[in-house]
Amino acid sequence: MRRLVVSFNCRCTEISSHSCSMFLIFG
Repeated sequence: MRRLVVSFNCRCTEISSHSCSMFLIFG
């Protein structure tokens, strides 16, 4: 069976706005 893993990585910086990256991992 395959699993879908969704992980969100959000970073807050003072200079720029919130940067969020979404990673989709199929395993």
